[in-house]
Amino acid sequence: MTLTALETTILTALRNEAEGMNNDGWVSVYLDNARPDDVSAHHFAAILGNLKQKGLYRSQGDDFFGLVFIGEAA
Repeated sequence: MTLTALETTILTALRNEAEGMNNDGWVSVYLDNARPDDVSAHHFAAILGNLKQKGLYRSQGDDFFGLVFIGEAA
């Protein structure tokens, strides 16, 4: 799977802000903490949509939290 530079930056930020771990490799993240200062909220949402299509992000049904895939659980 190929990610753009911005998708990679956002995915890294999401993973760095992730909290906890569940058994399937998905972790919760507070989205405001993961959005880089130089990325607008609208552009951030678009990148999240791209990551969702690539199977690396899931919405939790609100604008505050999401789930990011960090890999297979051990």
